[in-house]
Amino acid sequence: MATVKALVIGGGGGGGWGSGGGGGAGGSQYSATHTVTAQEYSIVIGGGGAGAPNINTEGTSGSDSTFSTITATGGGGGGSQSDSATYASGLNGGCGGGGGSGSGNPPGSGGTGSQGYDGGPGLDSAPNYAGGGGGGMGVIGGTASSTVGGAGGAGLSNSISGSAVTYAGGGGGGTYGGGTGGAGGAGGGGAGSATTASPGTAGTANTGGGGGGGARAGGADNSAGGAGGSGVVIISYVTNDFGNCTGGTETTDGDNTVHKFTANGTFTVVITTNKTVEPSTQTLSLAGGTSVAVVLSSPLSLSTSLTGLAPVPVITPPKIYEVTSALSLNLMFHAPQVDIIDNTDRNPNYGTKSTKIISNLDIPDGIGGVMNLLPETSHVLSKCRVGLGM
Repeated sequence: MATVKALVIGGGGGGGWGSGGGGGAGGSQYSATHTVTAQEYSIVIGGGGAGAPNINTEGTSGSDSTFSTITATGGGGGGSQSDSATYASGLNGGCGGGGGSGSGNPPGSGGTGSQGYDGGPGLDSAPNYAGGGGGGMGVIGGTASSTVGGAGGAGLSNSISGSAVTYAGGGGGGTYGGGTGGAGGAGGGGAGSATTASPGTAGTANTGGGGGGGARAGGADNSAGGAGGSGVVIISYVTNDFGNCTGGTETTDGDNTVHKFTANGTFTVVITTNKTVEPSTQTLSLAGGTSVAVVLSSPLSLSTSLTGLAPVPVITPPKIYEVTSALSLNLMFHAPQVDIIDNTDRNPNYGTKSTKIISNLDIPDGIGGVMNLLPETSHVLSKCRVGLGM
């Protein structure tokens, strides 16, 4: 049974409008022993949510990222400084969005994190009526103060790529009329804005960081929330346990191979089992008009020692040899079995042949399926021949 390590991060939520809450970080799912089989796996990378563009909406939640049976949920959008309590509250997600300041109404609450932490609440208090921080995978989003937006919750560090990287930090809350925007959480969270000249800072791409909340100065002088950062999928495995797997950006980390996906793609798993076995010898005694073929499993790694053979013109595939005496085959196999097949029961009227197994070489378990390498001749062979696929 083959296993890989897998880290899946969802897209971060967008920040809220005005003195809005920070977007929640995308959820993070990690498995140190995820079972895979030889097949193609679709990889989906969650996009970051858009920042809220006006007073009547929250930041958009991020999208989910998936690999195999693993799903990382997108982060919740941040609440806005809205007259409506509905839009002031942060949205639920992988990590919850921060609440907006409320614009003279009760401030928004933080959204609930299903895989990480909740967002922090906004604060409807002079002079700067700040938004709460978005939740991170490691820490709850910060609560706003009267002058400083709530800090985004910190994410979590992971070394699956070969070095320690922090992912999934929440976005910081924005403010009204100055003050200080909340810091983005470690792991790609964007900072909240304190000036209407700038929107909230976007979350860092491929970290799942939440976007920062926007700022407000009164009237129509406002700024939008920052967009959330996109997600990522990283897969690592022991190189010698697999064949030539493909997909994403491939690097090595000591004995491991690492595939990093920053956009949708396909991870193709190739599994090989390399076994070293002793040479196996089989002697075939040929008499009369018998024609014998050796059917080998594929793929093979073999070495051969052939005695009693006199080559005749080759039919490709396979190679054909005329046999005048007993045939001895010394084969080094990476294959489960070799079947020796009797082709004597042919119908000369139709130029066809039937087969039956007359002997087996028992070879230790290996790799590959059966590939039929019988001679492709439609007439009855007049001499003793063996078809050996090599």
